[in-house]
Amino acid sequence: MRNWFSRILSALGALIFFAVLGGFLVSPVQTVKCIGAPFLVLPAAVGLIPSIGPTEVQAISLLHPAPEITIVRPGQYAIYADEDSVLMRANMLEAATATWITVQAAPDGGAIPGSNVVRGVLPYDSVVVPGRPIATFAIATPGRYTLAYPIQSGTVYFAPDTTTGREGVIAFAVIAQIAIIVASGLGMFWPRIRQSRLQQRQFSAKLAQKRMQTEAFWQQRGQNRADAHESEGKKF
Repeated sequence: MRNWFSRILSALGALIFFAVLGGFLVSPVQTVKCIGAPFLVLPAAVGLIPSIGPTEVQAISLLHPAPEITIVRPGQYAIYADEDSVLMRANMLEAATATWITVQAAPDGGAIPGSNVVRGVLPYDSVVVPGRPIATFAIATPGRYTLAYPIQSGTVYFAPDTTTGREGVIAFAVIAQIAIIVASGLGMFWPRIRQSRLQQRQFSAKLAQKRMQTEAFWQQRGQNRADAHESEGKKF
């Protein structure tokens, strides 16, 4: 039974390893987010961080000027990108004080200040939104807004920003879950580890005892031969 259990665990571990390796080869950005996604389920369920639904993600083609978006709830929003051409422009302007994509309130056109995101993809980025965030905006009033940007090929995604300002909470939640998983694994396997160590010590003790018995046997045999030779010498 234990052998079958060990084989199943080994096969499962190998399957996960090759799945992750294949994911990194095909889509490293999405794989990184998929690794972190399971650790965000519980924090989102208890309300520590908000979750994003597919309907909240708006795809915007950069070939069309001034697209209009509707903000239903106020809060922090982000623009995501996963295409190399868009990310290259974002990387070149990361140190700039202003974003190359601006959000303007419609119809008066008042600009919403934004911030460039200076980082790569992280495991806690939403798996629902393609790519990584390149800019964030704090929108306080629901309503209609338009985006302004240089016309170019590519697509960006506008979605709620669920991570900015919550990095500490997310890190604590992830560490706590990893600690629980490790503790549960130790609790499950520790008796077997102890049993294995006990069997190893018992085997070592038996091996040492057999070694001592063998040495004693040969010593006694050598002594017997010496005594026999001594007796034969006395006869002559």
